[in-house]
Formats: sequence, structure tokens, C-alpha cells
Amino acid sequence: MSVVLNPQDEWGRSLEEHRVAAVKKLLVGNETVLDYGCGQGAYVAYLNRYMNVKCVGVDIFFYEKWPEIAQHLSMNLEEVFQVIRDGVIPYPNDFFDVCLSFEVLEHCPDPHKTLSEMVRVTRSYLMVSVPDCEDNLKEYGLAYHHWTDRSHVNLFTASSILELFRSAGLDILWTSQAFKVDLNACYWNHVRLPRLLKIACLTMTRWLRLCPPLFGSIVVAGRKS
Repeated sequence: MSVVLNPQDEWGRSLEEHRVAAVKKLLVGNETVLDYGCGQGAYVAYLNRYMNVKCVGVDIFFYEKWPEIAQHLSMNLEEVFQVIRDGVIPYPNDFFDVCLSFEVLEHCPDPHKTLSEMVRVTRSYLMVSVPDCEDNLKEYGLAYHHWTDRSHVNLFTASSILELFRSAGLDILWTSQAFKVDLNACYWNHVRLPRLLKIACLTMTRWLRLCPPLFGSIVVAGRKS
């Protein structure tokens, strides 16, 4: 399930509910926030518009939705988004209160260097999510998409991302999960039964917790030492 800002705001459709819940747990309002690897800018738009923070997004690419979001927020484009080169964030040390980075470190050849650059510009808290590469779908004969994504050069587990945080001088606050995988729905949607019967079976198996949900990503929040 995704959190949608507005049916007309296409850039809002990539908000993931468990990430949003984690962000709300970390932020109290009035913070300055960096979204590192912001993509089309859905979280930048959401945080600026609905969570009373000043959020800036940076990425290695310029995205077509950035001007639309800046206009929607009544801000200049360069106030909201920046293209970065060689992983260097164009802000001074301790500039932001909080840094967020969702599904980025798995793409980075040197994740420690990337995380250290995030730490440099952050005063207080960092939160990242990465694909969970514990092989917990293998028993079902399935695999997460990130196992086959050739742009992923790092395969993180809960223990390895926590170790990366600690090596960057961060104290772990908490971990959570994102991107729920509903195997019940996957199964019943492909069974040849009348629609109402499939809905009834899906509802019953969820209620009985015959196959609890799995999650594709790990969310980690840390505090700068």
C-alpha cells in the first residue's frame, strides 16, 4: 500500500507507508532534512507540505518532476533540489538536522564513503532503508526483485547494515521494516476461483495468519555520536 498525497499528484504515488511511519516516528517538526537520492522527489514534497520541515532533495540525476514539485511548494527549484557530482553533497558540515536515504546504499560501490558523506552534513539523526537480502522467500520458490537488479552492487542484511552504521560512528536508535510482501494475496489472486470466493479465502487466511507478511526492506535510524 502507498500513501498518496493527492490523486492528481503523480509524484506522490511512490510514498511507501512503512517508510512514512518511520519518518513520522523520527521527526517532530521544524527540522531541516536532506533526502539523499531523492529520485522524483515524493518524500521531499510530502515532508515540506505536510510535516512542517524544510526538506531538500539531492540526486545524481535531474528528474522531470522536480520543477513541478518546486512550483507546487512555491519555492525556487534550487532551494528544493540539487544534482550532486561524485557523491559530494554541496552543503557544509552539520547543515541538516536529519538525513534520510531510501534504497540508495545498495547502488553505491563504496557504501561506507557514501554514508560518511551523509554523516558529514548531518547534525543529529540519519535514517536509511535498504533491500533485505536475507533469503526468506527461498522456501516459497520466490525471490525479491532486488536479487535480480543488476544495479545493486551491495546485498545487505540486518546485521551488515547495522555494522555499516556503527562503522560510520552512528548509534543505533531502532530498526523497522518496509515494503510488505503479502504472499496470501499473491496466491489467491492466481487461483482460478470466483472473485467473491477468492476474496473470502484471502480474508480468512489473513485472519488466521496462516502466512504472515514478509518485508522487502530494512529501515535503520541512527544518531550521530
